[in-house]
Amino acid sequence: MEKDFSEFGKNKGGKFGLKGRCNVCLKEWRDENADRINSERRGRYANDPELRERVMLQGKKSYRLHSEKRKSEKRKYTKNNKDKISKLKREYYLKNRESLIEKSRIHYRENLNVYKINSLIYRESRRIELAERGVEYRLEIRNKYIENLKSKLSVIDCECDPMTLYVFKVCGAWKIGITSQSFKERYRMPTINKIESGYLFHMDEFHVKSIEKIILHETKEYLFDGKTPFLEGTGVTEMRTIDLIDIVQNFIEENKIIHIKEKI
Repeated sequence: MEKDFSEFGKNKGGKFGLKGRCNVCLKEWRDENADRINSERRGRYANDPELRERVMLQGKKSYRLHSEKRKSEKRKYTKNNKDKISKLKREYYLKNRESLIEKSRIHYRENLNVYKINSLIYRESRRIELAERGVEYRLEIRNKYIENLKSKLSVIDCECDPMTLYVFKVCGAWKIGITSQSFKERYRMPTINKIESGYLFHMDEFHVKSIEKIILHETKEYLFDGKTPFLEGTGVTEMRTIDLIDIVQNFIEENKIIHIKEKI
């Protein structure tokens, strides 16, 4: 049977630079003798330490050479099939939810001491960095909050940062105060849940501080003398037994102070 040269694989040592068998015949021979070839290869690998070491070195070398290519292809595939991967992950999680949760719990219990030690080591080794990061985060949140208020206030009476005056009723008394943070950052949820009614008044810093001082001075005879209901360390010096919400609203309206009113 005559065959075209294109059906033969290349071999520099062969006649015409080609292999002696065509690709189809070679594939058939390999399929027929696959078990014997694999058995001989495994035997050589198991009994020859030099061969085993050489193969392992070649594998490591190939892995290093093609690692970037594999990573790039993986990133590309993940990016192009993000929805498909998320869907498959979700389906797998729902199907194996109980076993995965139990497996995670067992692993956590078995390695609890390791987690604690690693956490301590991490905090001790990066204490200064974590503290600085915390300060930066709080400043960033405060600056965003202030910028948000500035964008809402169309006119600011002085060159001060905007602040918030809050007035609310809690445990039968009224509390007044000021903050440069958001209200939920100033008070915890247990305290917020106790609030019966209240308002936030966003305005410039000068008016916020002035209104608080004036209201506290004019209502000092109504000082609340009960136990503090707050968990944040706030005392009762800014609490009154008279309705401060109406007093603050009337004062702002009479003096025509530019502000933003928000219900708590």
